[in-house]
Amino acid sequence: MEPILETLIKAMDEALHVVHEHSPRADNPYEGNCYVASAALKKFFGRGVLMLYRTMDCNKQYHWWVETKDGRVIDLTAQQYELKELPVPSRSEAYEFREKQSYMKYASYKKRSQKLMDYVAHRIAGVPYDELMQYSIFPIADPSQVYCIDDNESIHLRVDMNT
Repeated sequence: MEPILETLIKAMDEALHVVHEHSPRADNPYEGNCYVASAALKKFFGRGVLMLYRTMDCNKQYHWWVETKDGRVIDLTAQQYELKELPVPSRSEAYEFREKQSYMKYASYKKRSQKLMDYVAHRIAGVPYDELMQYSIFPIADPSQVYCIDDNESIHLRVDMNT
């Protein structure tokens, strides 16, 4: 899982910056995106590979990240704290109070998470993001219907983009 995971982490960081440039929601691309980024990463791998966690940060807001089965913390938005010289919840005392979570059901979070997934999958698959909007298959309800990770840990589109 390591090569594709590292590739997805880099692509997700790029996606957060692109989304922030087009519609800034906060001071930096990481702030306010911990859930959507973590949920998107988890969905790429399907059930049982990555687990969602959350805990309260120093501002009494929930902070989200994922962990691998062997306990590796993957905090895609830790920089929101580092940029402000605040303790990162996934690496500080707050970690002790983490809670394992499932996906949230709010449509707005699903839509934002889907937007990141679309960008990342197409970036990795080599499809220019600008071309994404030409296809009627997006947005989709279940990314596993469109994306798959093969035995070589590469992301592929399950559908023929020309039909």
